[in-house]
Amino acid sequence: MIKELCVIGHPSEVGGAGTELMDQISLWRWMGIKVYLYSKNSHKNNKTRSKLEKLGCFYVDTNDNFSNLKDFNVISFCNKYFLQNIETIKKYARNAIFVNCMTWNFDEELIAQENDHIDLHLYQTNHQFLSVSKKLKNLGTKYNYKLFHTYFDSSSFPFIDRNNTNKFNFGRISRSDLSKYSNDQLWIWDRIVSPKQKRGIILGWNEILQAKFGEDIPYYVTTHAANSISRQDFYKECDFIIMSTNTYENLPRVGLEAMSSGSLLIVDRRDGWKVLVDDGHSGWLCGDRNEFVYKASRAAFEKDESNNMRMNARNIIDKKYTKEISSQSWEKIFNSLQ
Repeated sequence: MIKELCVIGHPSEVGGAGTELMDQISLWRWMGIKVYLYSKNSHKNNKTRSKLEKLGCFYVDTNDNFSNLKDFNVISFCNKYFLQNIETIKKYARNAIFVNCMTWNFDEELIAQENDHIDLHLYQTNHQFLSVSKKLKNLGTKYNYKLFHTYFDSSSFPFIDRNNTNKFNFGRISRSDLSKYSNDQLWIWDRIVSPKQKRGIILGWNEILQAKFGEDIPYYVTTHAANSISRQDFYKECDFIIMSTNTYENLPRVGLEAMSSGSLLIVDRRDGWKVLVDDGHSGWLCGDRNEFVYKASRAAFEKDESNNMRMNARNIIDKKYTKEISSQSWEKIFNSLQ
């Protein structure tokens, strides 16, 4: 297995790719991999940088020609800087590995594959691979890919007891992208029937969403800009996450966070949500807006059933997304690079 790995880019405290990368670096260090980071913006992430240095990570001095990456295996999670400079990076790096966390292709990703600059593509789920590979597999001389089983650090999202709440507290969290919101979202919330007063929270609000939904936001829903409250504090306030979207999800990071925190998922019956949620056992999957209304209302009335599903969801996190299980997939990947 390889002994060293250089990350192009930098983890972050928010965002799917940034937080995903942070957990995987923690796992790689646990596996004994020496991790280096090449990032021009590391000074903007002092809190995260401190965590990485405590893990024993090292920073590589950045320069314009990437010559100090000589003989490194380099990896990047959805980082455009990496893709835009990959031709130069490949002059020095032993292997260039790209992790696309989305379900669509970057233009620069396609160009890099066509020019044989990406040695290995990595994916989290099979449905993501099937979507992203359609354009890539016919580009360049060879398309190499592998799937990895993600590690999720559940210690950052402790399970919260929901037995003393006196309201039907629900929320949704995502980046401020219109595609993340289905046109039915507010319709669903308004029609949910609950024995307790409804209270909703949206985290990730901005002027674009305000322009589209502002006048229609119900009186019982409050909006918060991204990063205005921590994700942990958000989940403390949300007994349920009720999200209807227009997007094709890979492996929704907020789903892992919610399941770990005890916020019951009531989400779309498709793609990455189906990977995470066992319908009726660890959450609710919904095929249309009427099913959303029924299952959210049922969750409001059936307290014991909802609490059992919360516990089941947390047990899935504790058993499925561990260092022990994830490291097995990464070990196979790292062995293939030797």
